[in-house]
Amino acid sequence: MLKIMLFFMLINSWLFSLFTYPIPLGFMIMCQTLFTCIFIRAMTSSSWLTMTMFLIMVGGLMIIFLYMTSISSNNMMKEIKKTKIFFIIILWYPISMMFINFNTLESLSLIDSFNKEFLKMFSSTNYQSSMFLFVYLLVALVSFIKIMNLTKGPMRKKY
Repeated sequence: MLKIMLFFMLINSWLFSLFTYPIPLGFMIMCQTLFTCIFIRAMTSSSWLTMTMFLIMVGGLMIIFLYMTSISSNNMMKEIKKTKIFFIIILWYPISMMFINFNTLESLSLIDSFNKEFLKMFSSTNYQSSMFLFVYLLVALVSFIKIMNLTKGPMRKKY
């Protein structure tokens, strides 16, 4: 399972070099963060480190996205040549097959243990704190939307 995650992280790094616009780059950083968090979660027994890392990265990406959309002009993204993506997939496919051992069931047991850990987070003992967190995040979202004045438009003026 860990080798597959490393493979996806490598593919994501290669695809990162193909993009030049901020929105796809932010999406690729988000995917890389997600893969890294899953990899760290598989290596450690605590999920709090990965959850904290993911929330910090998502918050930073939201700020970067807001900044880039407010100062950048509305340019259309160029289409990436499909041959580049096809070449990368064809190149990495034989390498990935060397890492995968089809005779073991290690990945299935890891998925089962991950599901058990995920269910522990929403057990009856943690129900009140989880609901408090959900309601707090919802109230924060609504208050941030009300505070923002969207009628003024972007910060950059068009001349």
